[in-house]
Amino acid sequence: QTVRDYSDGLSAYYENGLWGFISPGGKAVIEPAYDEVTDFDGDFALVKKGGKWGVINKTGKLVFQCEYDSISSFEDGVALADTGGLKHYLYSDGKKKSLSTSYEFHEYSDGFARVKDIKNGKWGYIDHKGVIRVNPKYDTATDFQAGHAVVSLNGKTYSINKAGDRKSVDFRPD
Repeated sequence: QTVRDYSDGLSAYYENGLWGFISPGGKAVIEPAYDEVTDFDGDFALVKKGGKWGVINKTGKLVFQCEYDSISSFEDGVALADTGGLKHYLYSDGKKKSLSTSYEFHEYSDGFARVKDIKNGKWGYIDHKGVIRVNPKYDTATDFQAGHAVVSLNGKTYSINKAGDRKSVDFRPD
């Protein structure tokens, strides 16, 4: 038997070839039923069964069935999942949004996710509802951190805020 450190009140344990979770008192809260598990991060853990990933809550209920090839950890209440080359956003309330194949989607950071328009190769940003908030017009783009992201356009580098307002960035030393 293998037992991991506690994470958000539960500890993953391995018994008879499968993973489950125990409480701080050592009581099985979620019986071993999974080939692989991640530690709980907030209310959710990723679980793998039959080669596919899903999401469970702390009671062991499957919030998302084990049907995904990969799932990122939840960031800002949203995880990016892939199945058969199709991308989905999984929301912490149990809802799922299938994503357009016209864009390359990335994980959320600071409330926004980077998206790349497949046709023109330009980057922009969407909010949690999948609404484009900064049009895909940038040559490169970083994730938002503390309300700002770094983008480039036509060889110039800018810092932008969530409204898309940009300020030129000068990398020359003082």
